[in-house]
Amino acid sequence: MMAEHWIRERLVQLGPFVVDTATGEVRKHGELIRITEQPTRILLVLMEKPGEIVSRDDIRAKLWPNNTNVEFDHSIHAAINKLRHALGDSPEQPRFIETVPRRGYRLIASITSVIASESPEQFTSTTKISRPPAWQNRTGILIGGALLAMFILLAAVMLQFKPKSGSQAGSASQPSLTASVPRRIAILGFRNLSDRKESDWLSTAFSEMLASELGTSADLQPVSGTDVAQMERELSITDADSYTEQTLHKIQQNLGTELLLVGSFLPIGRGNPQDRIRFDVRLLNAGTGQTVATISETGTVSDLFDLVSDAGLRLRVQLGATPLSSSEQAEIRRSMPVSGAQLLYFSGLEKIRNFDYKGARETLTKAVASDAKSSLAHEALSIAYSASGYESLAAKEAALAFELAHGLTYEQGLQVEGRYYETKHAWSRAAEAYQRLCSLSPHTIDFSLRLAHVQVLDGKPNNAMATLQHLRAYPRAAKDQAQIDLAEASVYQESGDSKKELAAAKEAARLGEQAHAPLVVARALRMQGVASEYLGDNTHALENEHQAESIFKALQDPGGLMDTLIDEGDVLSDLGDMTAAESVWQRSAEIARNTQSKINEAVATNNLGNALLGRGESEQALRMYRRSYELFVETDYKTGRAISLLTIGDALQSEGRLQEARKYHEQSLQLSTRIANQEVRTEALEALAGDLADLGYSDQAKRIAQQAINAAQVTGDKPTENTALLHLGQILAAQGSLAEAQSTLQKAAENATALGNKSLQAASHRWLAETLALQGDTAKARANYQQALALAQSSKSSIEERETRYDLAQLGLDDNQPADARETLQQLQTQLKSIPNISAELECLILQAKLELLNKQNSGALSTALRAQSVAEHQDRLDLKMSAAEVLAKAAAGLRRWTQADEVVASALRRASQSACMSCELKAKFLQCEVKATEGTSDSSRCFANLENTARSRGFGRIANLAASRLRTLQS
Repeated sequence: MMAEHWIRERLVQLGPFVVDTATGEVRKHGELIRITEQPTRILLVLMEKPGEIVSRDDIRAKLWPNNTNVEFDHSIHAAINKLRHALGDSPEQPRFIETVPRRGYRLIASITSVIASESPEQFTSTTKISRPPAWQNRTGILIGGALLAMFILLAAVMLQFKPKSGSQAGSASQPSLTASVPRRIAILGFRNLSDRKESDWLSTAFSEMLASELGTSADLQPVSGTDVAQMERELSITDADSYTEQTLHKIQQNLGTELLLVGSFLPIGRGNPQDRIRFDVRLLNAGTGQTVATISETGTVSDLFDLVSDAGLRLRVQLGATPLSSSEQAEIRRSMPVSGAQLLYFSGLEKIRNFDYKGARETLTKAVASDAKSSLAHEALSIAYSASGYESLAAKEAALAFELAHGLTYEQGLQVEGRYYETKHAWSRAAEAYQRLCSLSPHTIDFSLRLAHVQVLDGKPNNAMATLQHLRAYPRAAKDQAQIDLAEASVYQESGDSKKELAAAKEAARLGEQAHAPLVVARALRMQGVASEYLGDNTHALENEHQAESIFKALQDPGGLMDTLIDEGDVLSDLGDMTAAESVWQRSAEIARNTQSKINEAVATNNLGNALLGRGESEQALRMYRRSYELFVETDYKTGRAISLLTIGDALQSEGRLQEARKYHEQSLQLSTRIANQEVRTEALEALAGDLADLGYSDQAKRIAQQAINAAQVTGDKPTENTALLHLGQILAAQGSLAEAQSTLQKAAENATALGNKSLQAASHRWLAETLALQGDTAKARANYQQALALAQSSKSSIEERETRYDLAQLGLDDNQPADARETLQQLQTQLKSIPNISAELECLILQAKLELLNKQNSGALSTALRAQSVAEHQDRLDLKMSAAEVLAKAAAGLRRWTQADEVVASALRRASQSACMSCELKAKFLQCEVKATEGTSDSSRCFANLENTARSRGFGRIANLAASRLRTLQS
């Protein structure tokens, strides 16, 4: 690594420390570490040549000028000691600075630059956060994209004691590998023969320690305690000292193991460390059920490790494995929490495996308080925090685990290192650690799955796929193959290849069934549902989610159940059944609150906001979205924050508060770009295009809409692409490209039909109707409005229904058919009493004023129009502002208030011209002609004639026809 690279970087990471090379400041977890000048300067000298020996002469030349009179050797030695003390380093077991006798010093710790911009976020959830189910894109974002439950369990797997050599965590040497395939052995736990439930933790402790003992053998591969716990949940079995032949067959199929360890223990006493305890162990052949060996060990709870060592030694003899050396035994002992924290640590570990993350957090917090120097206890607490969505706290505990890892075995140290870099989002560094673990244990699937996961996070799906393919080079049990397929499905998901994702998930489900592994099947079914939804097959998506829900519920997996319910609601929303969608989101939110799963509570709360917004209850929706945002901030989940900003903007957009909506959508775009989340960024672009279009900024809106379409095509997000296509059609119509707009909107309608998304279909037909109306094809326009209305009612999209009714009413008024307008006005006024909405209020006033003008009630029309003008000032939709101006100008002219009418017309013309909206400009000119005609000016006929020619030449048949009709009236 070239020194020049680090010199250019101001902030450099050194283990848990961040060094400012410009100021010499050293911080740990944000707190300044006090280091005097000379030790700091030596550190900077060593950092210029990481991994290289720096001689004492070189240090002297850097620190002291030639004419300095000082005892150099003593000064350097003293400064190095102070530096080591500040870094918590040791000359005997160095992690940072190594003394090279008679040559100098070397910085042995890895250093990396601290990047100011944020990296792509870690996948903390596969839960989908949706946007509102109106004509905006309502499809969900798959946060992180890949199997949260599996990777939380993998992290727990990697806490298992499995030393491979006597090397320390910081050592550069690595153990040699064997080419033979190790025999798999599963330790199924030990039945507590007493009635003292408080002693149950001893089963986990004995199992984990024994797995560590046996895992040092090159020809033995203990199945992780996590996989055993999952198997027991899937097969509904408990710890026992014997099993039926049928049960043994299912266990063998599930775990892919040939050897099983079962047994029992009997604690004698009152729960004190000196209590006596007896363990009886039986080694079984999983295929035949035959007992291979029996072992009994008796001792005290405080001597648990000695009991494990004795049992491990006797089992090794039975299995023909080499006994542990004294140094290997000492290494395992050092890595364990102190005796006072063991009960808490192993109890917490068991809670993680049983999805009790709240209980795990509480128990492991006590464990680290009891043994603050236990790296593994901090690591377990980090995992528990991650599972609940507390990323900042998880990162803090992972940093502490990494800092304390010098007491761990080589393999444990790599596991802690990998997770530490994951929480820092340093994906390539995490991948390096996991790659070394894979080299140490090429037959262990867990390390390779974790490696593939971080490779995807690092934006290297091809590398991830190569890692997974390498796993297939060894014989695998059906469950292992299923997990590989699930991981492949995850890679395809992140690559946007939903078809391959679906195929891989189907194969995972098939193999999971074969292995009697229903949790794997449930995860595979859920992934099938996600892939099917993205492919537009909502019927099969819902079937898959229902099946997954049943399995997660039966196996009492709250995380899987919450995620599936959220997905299920998303599909139901796509199908237009918002009542059912809201019901399942409510269930998910309730489970999240009960289990204190902040991420899932935030997601469910967001989606409930969508349901409220779909009913037109924008203020209540806004409260939900803001609560969701608070939860995402609390958990430091930036993807969630980006989506909450997006949905807050959507709620404001529905109220016509477009400038505010634009601000939130721009913030979402900035954050999603910074964390490199392309899916959220695509939706933010689409939403921003909608804001700009409604504001009348046509040119800018068109550019952003095209960007959204392009981005959606890259990510494969068809609903977002279609929504952006709607915006583009709307913009093209406003700019006067009516034929292109019609073609674009027809394509959007066809795509929405193919997706089965009724709210998108309704919006497509409404905008197509608007375009047809502008062209003068009233019959087809009315037919499309009616179709849009039926679809909006079917999908229970109240906003879309309201807008469609309003447009139909406007069409009827232009044709002197006020019946629709009167009916719509009554409906809107009734809705406003229960659900206030500024856009709906303004639409009511506009319709009321137009009806009053039609009935020659000019005074009432003016009063209503003035109220409309006042309300219009508090919302930003250009079309409603123009309509409010129209009724005010006509009402003023009807009362012969010519100056007021002319001023309103002039203002409308300026606004239309500034927006580059041709349809707005033509409508404003028609209003100008109307006022002229009312005033009786001599050029009113010429005004209508010119307007007719201009409108017809540009394809605006409706305005041309209206101008022609008014011209004939004036000439008759």
